[in-house]
Amino acid sequence: VYKRQVLLLRYHTPRYLEQERMSLDARLETQSGAVIRLLGYSLRDDMGRAVEGLETAPGGEVRLTLYWQAESRVAGEYVVFCHLLDGTGWLRGQQDNPPRRGTFPTSAWTPGETVIDVYQIPLAADTPLGEALIEVGMYDPVDGQRIPVQGLDSDPEQRRILLRDVVTVQRIEP
Repeated sequence: VYKRQVLLLRYHTPRYLEQERMSLDARLETQSGAVIRLLGYSLRDDMGRAVEGLETAPGGEVRLTLYWQAESRVAGEYVVFCHLLDGTGWLRGQQDNPPRRGTFPTSAWTPGETVIDVYQIPLAADTPLGEALIEVGMYDPVDGQRIPVQGLDSDPEQRRILLRDVVTVQRIEP
């Protein structure tokens, strides 16, 4: 018996991705005065579809796309942090790296350009079941200090941006 297998890949254009994003009101201001906006984000399920509110299992991962835009030239090179926090605020998953996994530093951004930045946040196997939040932001890799944030979706005291969608950690049957 002859079996034929087909692999189908789906690629998204930047315009398509921007249509799926959840908009945010969040700005980061560096020490040199450069303003970086987090325009929005999208969460993706295991099939790559954008979803509102993601369900995942302990030991799974959260697929997150961030949409950044610098208003002016950025003098420094900053690291993006993406953290998954359980209901008590305990860190249960993270991915910290320069934008686009280090291939597109903030100092190379052109003002007004939208930078699409993809993350896969692994969850700890002992992540408790229930609702979890995602916090994002940037920090200076030299001193580890987070960049101050402003806007309706920001938490200026903690220097972080809280995403609106909640991640539900639950047992998922195969």
